[in-house]
Amino acid sequence: MFLLHRVQELSYKAISERLEISVSTVEYHIARALVYIGRALDDE
Repeated sequence: MFLLHRVQELSYKAISERLEISVSTVEYHIARALVYIGRALDDE
């Protein structure tokens, strides 16, 4: 999901339609990915 948004530049709505999930689920997972990436960068 994160890559679809950041690399392929798809909107949350486009991702939700492609994966057949709600926009809120897309928002949740992208937010979690950003937290994960932020923590990984802090550990370096």
